[in-house]
Order: sequence, then structure tokens, then C-alpha cells
Amino acid sequence: MRDAGKILPVIMSGDASFEDKGKTPVQLKTRRFGQSLLQHTAARFDSDLFHKPVFIAPENQLETIRAHIDELGIEIGAIIIEPEGRGTAICAMIAALYASTFDTKPLVLLSPSDQYVEYPQAFRRSIAATIPVVNDGFIATFGMEASYPETDYAYLRKGESLRPGTFFVDHFVEKPDKETAEQLLASGNYYWNAGTFLYKEDTLLNAVRRLMPDLLNHADDAFDNAAHEDSVMRLNAEAFLKCEQASFDKAIMEPIENKALIPIRIGWSDRGKTFPSVGEELNKVDIAS
Repeated sequence: MRDAGKILPVIMSGDASFEDKGKTPVQLKTRRFGQSLLQHTAARFDSDLFHKPVFIAPENQLETIRAHIDELGIEIGAIIIEPEGRGTAICAMIAALYASTFDTKPLVLLSPSDQYVEYPQAFRRSIAATIPVVNDGFIATFGMEASYPETDYAYLRKGESLRPGTFFVDHFVEKPDKETAEQLLASGNYYWNAGTFLYKEDTLLNAVRRLMPDLLNHADDAFDNAAHEDSVMRLNAEAFLKCEQASFDKAIMEPIENKALIPIRIGWSDRGKTFPSVGEELNKVDIAS
């Protein structure tokens, strides 16, 4: 049995826009606060609440991820190598399949690698408080109160209370245009989706089995026929490349009914879109990066 009760953090480090272009992905650049965003993300989950972090990334990031996490003194649970980027929906499925290999199946926390959180302890408290509603069969997402009409985020409208501090999502809008974003902001009660999800592996897999059975079959084949080398798992390319491109938000969160919102204030920033409590230093990188 592997640490019953702990959450499995799965950190997505793919970035198709930089693949094969000789550029450093934004999450791997060293920031003026002394770490890369990937290191900052991994350190956020270095607590007794979590299992060792798992990374999903392309082959060309393997050694860099190892070096960055080694600097933190954190042990890696696994690095899962994608033959090619296929979007966040497939990452969510692979994370669930990996969690299903544990004797006591942990909840999965699916996280981007390129976000900054100023108050990680507050974030961990929010995650811990979300466990009961996830155990009830909801897929939970964390929301930041929308403060301007951003078009690069999904929007969530807070519905009825499910448990203290946790609410039903009664409207989900994936990356609206500027006019729609302005309307959502003016209507009130909307939050930006932070792109971090907490779910039970069977809740996710059952949803995908209903919504995208072919995609799940290909993902399952890629996982079952993966090549293993120490802590590295290379997904089977032939099966994986049959997977269609799909985003978690659009393919899963929009159509399902069992989605929950946890509003949080943690000093959050996504790729330099600075949240009010985060200083401009976040947007600067060291010259050597």
C-alpha cells in the first residue's frame, strides 16, 4: 500500500509552441524569485498531503526536469513522456490511469507547471478542504474572482453550495471572446478557472468513457504498452498518436454535470498575467535563462 490518503500531484509540462524550436519553455526559465515556475509548482506540493510529484512532459524536457527537481531536493514519483502534445484532456486520462495502479487509489491533482502562487499554504488548505466533495463524485476546479474581461481563461459561475466553501458550477464558458467576457464580468458571480483540477481516477475515467470512448481506448493502449526505465514511463507512440487533440475544459468540464468550484485567494498568476497581489518581479527572467 502506498501512503493511503495522500493526493497524487500530476504536473503538466508540455508546451507545443516551443517544441523543436530551440527555445526554453516559460515554465523552465529561472525567474527573479530564484526558481523556475516548474520548481515553484513542485515545491508547492512538497508536503505530507501529497505523494511524490509526477510530471507529464515531452522527451526534450526530461533531463531539465530532473535537474530542476534535483535542485529542490525533492524525489520524483515518475516522469511520463508524451510522444507528442495532444492537449490537457489526454493528460488528465493518463494521470487517472497512473493513479489506478496504486493499491489505495489516490485523488489526482492535475496542475499546470507555469503558474505562480504567492500563498502555497492557503492553496494546500483549500485542496484539503475540497477532498470531501471530490469523494462525493465531483471534479473540482479552483477559481479566481474575475476582475477584468480576460479572454485567455475559462469562466465559471458559482451555483448552489455543495459543502462549506465549495459550490456547484452552473455555467462553464471556455475562453470567451472580448464581448462575451465583458458580459460575464458585468453579470457578476463569475470566476476564472485556474486550470488546476482535483478528481477521483474512476470519476474521470467514467466521464471520458461516456464522452470520448475512442480517446480513452487509445490512451489506455498507450499507457498499458508504455516502456519503463527507472522512474521514466514512455507512452507507446503508435497508440498515443491516435489520440485526438482535446482540452480538459472543452472536452470534459463543459459537458459534465458533476463539477464543483472552490473560490480561492492565493496570489495567483498565470504566465505573467499578473494577479493584483503578485509583484512585477514575477514577469522577469534571469539573463542566463
